[in-house]
Amino acid sequence: MEEKEKSNSCDSGNDKWIKFALIVAAVFLGCYLATYYLVDQMRHQYYYTHVRPIPNIDDVLREQDKFFDSFNSEPISFNLMLPVNESGVQTFKKDDEYKMIIDLKPFGGSAENIKLKIKSDKVSISGENFTSKKNSESDYSFSQSFTLPEKIDTSKVKKEIVKDQYIITLPIKD
Repeated sequence: MEEKEKSNSCDSGNDKWIKFALIVAAVFLGCYLATYYLVDQMRHQYYYTHVRPIPNIDDVLREQDKFFDSFNSEPISFNLMLPVNESGVQTFKKDDEYKMIIDLKPFGGSAENIKLKIKSDKVSISGENFTSKKNSESDYSFSQSFTLPEKIDTSKVKKEIVKDQYIITLPIKD
């Protein structure tokens, strides 16, 4: 009889730890799911807008058609859309050289803000100026490339500053 009681009694310490681990896992999973549910509800409440029906969609579509038809009847003037700054590069060709004149005012009056890349038949000009004042900031950048029909003698390129103008002289190879 004593042997039967010993074999039926399998109360060891491992069963208690397994039950404890399962309870901890269940509590953790419950907390995770509750947090996920609350965050999901808040996300839907704040980030999703309710769709309202448009009362008369035909009027909206007609207005859009009128707007886009106006582009077909007259050429688009980008000057009205984008502010045009007259400080671009002016180019001139004299007998055996090209001259490029860059206005330095938008670049803080400094030629250091302008980068030149000169190859035998291509000139790339880029410049950037960032100014920060007490209540405002302004950022001006410019980039333009020119492909020339003649080859340039890159060893004889001259750069000079006259008043607020950066003048680049590009002699043509013979």
